Amino acid sequence: MKTLIILLADMISVMLAFSLAWLFHINFNIYNVVPSAHALLIGSVSLFSYAIVFFAFSIPKVIWRYVSLRELFRLSLSVFAGLIISVVLNALIVQLDVTSVLVLILQAMFYLSTMLLSRCIYRFSLIGKIENKNIQSVLIIGAGRASENLVRDMLSHTAKCSYRPVALLDDDVKLHGRIIHGVKVVGSCSQLDQWIKHYSVGMVIIAMPSLSDRFFINSIYSTCSEFNCSVRVLPGLMDIADGKVTVDALRQVDIEDLLGRDPIEIINDQLSDRLANKTVWVTGGGGSIGSELSRQIAANNPTKLVIIENNEYNLYRITEELKQLSPLIIVIALLVDVSHYDDLEDVFKHHAPDIIFHASAFKHVPLLEDQVSSAVRNNILATQSLCDLANKYHVANLVLVSTDKAVNPTNLMGMSKRMAEIYTQNINRQSNTLFSTVRFGNVLGSTGSVLPLFRRQLKSGGPLTITDPKMTRYFMMIPEAASLILQSFLLGEGGDIFVLDMGDPVNIQDLAEKLITLSGKKPHVDVEIKCVGIRPGEKLYEELFYKSESLQPTLHQKIFKAQVREYDWADIKGVFSSLRHAYESHDCDLQIKNLVSLVPEYSGQYQLHDSAIADRIVY
Repeated sequence: MKTLIILLADMISVMLAFSLAWLFHINFNIYNVVPSAHALLIGSVSLFSYAIVFFAFSIPKVIWRYVSLRELFRLSLSVFAGLIISVVLNALIVQLDVTSVLVLILQAMFYLSTMLLSRCIYRFSLIGKIENKNIQSVLIIGAGRASENLVRDMLSHTAKCSYRPVALLDDDVKLHGRIIHGVKVVGSCSQLDQWIKHYSVGMVIIAMPSLSDRFFINSIYSTCSEFNCSVRVLPGLMDIADGKVTVDALRQVDIEDLLGRDPIEIINDQLSDRLANKTVWVTGGGGSIGSELSRQIAANNPTKLVIIENNEYNLYRITEELKQLSPLIIVIALLVDVSHYDDLEDVFKHHAPDIIFHASAFKHVPLLEDQVSSAVRNNILATQSLCDLANKYHVANLVLVSTDKAVNPTNLMGMSKRMAEIYTQNINRQSNTLFSTVRFGNVLGSTGSVLPLFRRQLKSGGPLTITDPKMTRYFMMIPEAASLILQSFLLGEGGDIFVLDMGDPVNIQDLAEKLITLSGKKPHVDVEIKCVGIRPGEKLYEELFYKSESLQPTLHQKIFKAQVREYDWADIKGVFSSLRHAYESHDCDLQIKNLVSLVPEYSGQYQLHDSAIADRIVY
């Protein structure tokens, strides 16, 4: 029914346009106003011609409330096509003269003008029809392509959208005073507070998808919080490329936005060259770091990617994901425990690696405090086995993923990772394999980290539990950590310990308060923050390097290299042999003694004079 109405209206417009063109032809001489049969035939053929293009160009299917230049061009093209068909058909049916052709051209011009005018009037009439009375004034930061798309989408959805763009801010002074779809660029971002007050803004939208400056985002968020004004951001550059910059694409500011850091850049293009025609292993490839490493490695086209993981679901998940992301890469998924030497050597024989990224480890501090044997087996002896086999099978590179908890450790987890560092760095002198270590802080949002815990607690209504109001931690994003590991692989010369410039440490209580605020609630009022005390093995603050390690700069401004302390290789072999014997005989006292003998900086709960160690260990 709607199509018939539109067809009828357009055909009336065609005839009116022809009539007006005829009047022009006769110079509006009222005595000759009645057209001849010849003219009526020409008009009828033109009416038929435009009816053809009406359906050929799917004119009734265009939703004119969302009309853009593309639709207007399409409309103009349809009228031009109608003119051509009209001229051709009339030439075949009626003998046309130059005057008649001019009439048809005038008709097309008048018809196009009528169509464009009617569509524009219809669209602008919708802008005033605001069904939703709870309209929220919106200020948009950024005056680029994303902002233009966003403003256009808001104005196109006026009848349903509860947002009304009132102003734009941009630090580019050349844009000040410019107008985008009727919305003015009023000033710079530093003036945000005054424009929020001026327009009574209820929401600020950061329409800068490439933005990664956490200080800028924090500044915007802090200003908006003072005025009880919500903040939204656009997702990312790919959505702009796909034309998806709409109101529905907006998302809330996440804690990752406030704590996020500039991503680590690979400083040269050698990664693909280094991985080409290579078999690359990732141990612990189903974990937070291991899975992201696998993604980034697969994107650089190795011949074969071998993912080793002892968690069945995690291994399945990352393998299925890589099949979609990198279908041309050979991905081998192996459900193997790297602490089992014979199983591991069998994998070496079947999938001889060129490069190994060792991300497999137990990382949960409180759990490992009462399970020294698990820490020794998975974090130390497994690393020893992997390094020995890498040396035996002439692997080119092995990169160990370590942690800041290995520095002056107060827990078994940190001490076990420090032992892994010591073995990895010192076997380098005995081997043609290049061994390197990457040491960094906590990974934001990883499995078992504080952020997922806070989110679960917040979802259940609280309280959010912290161990101490003074506790701080270093944080980085998962992709950043994986990039750092790959960069260290490129920079590594063997025997290196790379340390990332982690920036400023984050207070855990501040983190909890920001997360509560982002959820729209007030900390300590709507949601309680409860202090439960420091757990066994935890420190109030973490350190990234020993004072004796004397950090040196590298080619990357955010990556430093620690001066490695050398140990006598015979002593290391002796300690590790004794440690393996202690593990196999379940002698917890001897395991602790061997650990402390190489890591005397340990200051945790298990001291050598403690005769009750074995009674506190769970096997």
